Amino acid sequence: MRAPRVAITLAVLTAAWALATSTPSADDWMRPEPASFHARGMSLVAEVFPPDSRQNAESRALCYFYELGYPGTRWDVKPRLTWKGLLANEQMPVEAIVSADGWLVTLNNWGGTGKAHAIVVYNRRGRVVADWSGDQLFMHPALDKIARARMSMSSIWWNEKAKYYFSRANTLFISVAEDVVIRIDLAGGAYRVGAPSTFSRLRCGRRRHERAHRGVEDLAAVFFHY
Repeated sequence: MRAPRVAITLAVLTAAWALATSTPSADDWMRPEPASFHARGMSLVAEVFPPDSRQNAESRALCYFYELGYPGTRWDVKPRLTWKGLLANEQMPVEAIVSADGWLVTLNNWGGTGKAHAIVVYNRRGRVVADWSGDQLFMHPALDKIARARMSMSSIWWNEKAKYYFSRANTLFISVAEDVVIRIDLAGGAYRVGAPSTFSRLRCGRRRHERAHRGVEDLAAVFFHY
């Protein structure tokens, strides 16, 4: 079994992300390329391949999810494939995040951010727990307001500057704006939208962050934005 490429980043856009609220701007999407996304400490790695690329002869994006052993003194990392499966995305997710305990959350669909597959949750075996489109998310007034302000010709950049916090309770918080947070119950496949003050676990984690000055690590969480 081949070792994963743990340092590959995702080529996203060549167009600027300064979006006008009155006139949608144009977007240039390149051909999607394979990408790797990893959890804190790189203990878990998700490698994603678009259709008709190396390691993927399928018609949809394909994910190889690895667990990495302790590197030891020689950094001799030996990956173990824990699951392999097709993703919901026809081409590629635009972004993805991996929790330290094996949850994979993909964000948006290549070629049209904020439309199909805006948030997709996969459990530790690679099975889809939830798949929400932008239309579903933007039914909430706070998210609809953000969506209207971040439109372009092809996309709605609802999570353009978002931050992501995994908690110990199978929960993901997506801080979409200063006053808007999406709380996702990963195991239950449900979400709530509210102000940061609504969620006590998020408040607690942020206080720890302010004391430790270490990002989101004190929430037993990881934040990667590609």
